[in-house]
Amino acid sequence: MDSTDGKENGGPEGYQLNEIMSGISNIQNTLANFMLRLDSQGRQMDELAKEVQGRDGIQERLELVQEQANDTVYSVTEINNSQEIMSREISRLKDYIIKLEFRVNVQEKQILELKSRSMENNVIISGLDEKPNENLASAVRDAFMQELDLGVEEVDSFHILNLFRLGEKDPTHKRKYPRPICIQFGYKTHKDKVMSRVRVLKEKKSHIRLAVQQPEEIREKRKRLYDIQKKYSAKNVETKIKGDKLIFTKSGNVYRDKTGTRPTAEEVISGDQVKITVNKGKHIEDNQNRFESHATAVNSYKQVKESLIEILRLPTISSASHNVYAYRFAGSDGMVHEGSEDDGEHGAGRTLLSAMNDNGIQNALIVVSRWFGNKIGMRRFTHIVDAGLSAGKNINPS
Repeated sequence: MDSTDGKENGGPEGYQLNEIMSGISNIQNTLANFMLRLDSQGRQMDELAKEVQGRDGIQERLELVQEQANDTVYSVTEINNSQEIMSREISRLKDYIIKLEFRVNVQEKQILELKSRSMENNVIISGLDEKPNENLASAVRDAFMQELDLGVEEVDSFHILNLFRLGEKDPTHKRKYPRPICIQFGYKTHKDKVMSRVRVLKEKKSHIRLAVQQPEEIREKRKRLYDIQKKYSAKNVETKIKGDKLIFTKSGNVYRDKTGTRPTAEEVISGDQVKITVNKGKHIEDNQNRFESHATAVNSYKQVKESLIEILRLPTISSASHNVYAYRFAGSDGMVHEGSEDDGEHGAGRTLLSAMNDNGIQNALIVVSRWFGNKIGMRRFTHIVDAGLSAGKNINPS
């Protein structure tokens, strides 16, 4: 009875229960408020997310980056395809240039052969005085009889197709030597008859000279061989010139330039890059002709070859009408080695080499490029030497 009365009358146990229930109610209210706040924050986050994903949001930026990435991949693919196409075209172009060079070389040989054939019955006679209103036929006829000791009937039987002096006439009459005369015989036997009398000229110590006319390319090559022959003769090495070749008498070997022929298109286009110092000389223009010069230091045949290829790789140099070059260097044997190449500008290489020698330029390769404009006569040699020396003198010999 006492305990029941305590519960009904709000005893200690009833008070504690009321407190607990009140606490639970407060907690429920707090949780409800927290849920309301959480719901509000959720709505705010949704709105913020929408805003973030809006026009200036991350989503659009991500989409833009993805689009740019796709464009980049497409561009890279296009570039790779274009590069492959370009590589194939360059390879075909290289093959075409090499084939074209081969055909040009073959045609040059054929042209030279045709020139030689067309001149095989021609004789050059030099030493005959040049007179105003001269009668060449009469002058040549008198020379045959007086200098070659040929009979009148023999001379009259010669079938001569044409007579003319070589070279341009000098209106100032300051020419040191008279222009030579070209005699075109109709028959080889008549030409051979005249050439057989060369010994008579030597015996008489005549100022008249006879020579078989040859293409300029062959004449220039023979001149270079004569210069080389003189150097071997100074070393007591016996040689003889036969046609366009220098032959060592004892061994029978044929002389060959150790630098070989001028670089081929394949050597210029391909191959490893060689880092060399190139000195540029004067730029000269005359009557639409352009001359440029470059020089490098060399001390071996290998360096000459490599340096020449590198110079030909310079912008526009390979496009020149002529790339004339000459070189001189002191070898390990103490001897000076030298050589030259005309590249179609007959006599220019030998002239440039002579100028290098006269000016003491050694251990150097000089290349003079000429782009042809209009005819300028012998001035071209002056420009080639002037431009070449300006580049060669800038070299510090090794």
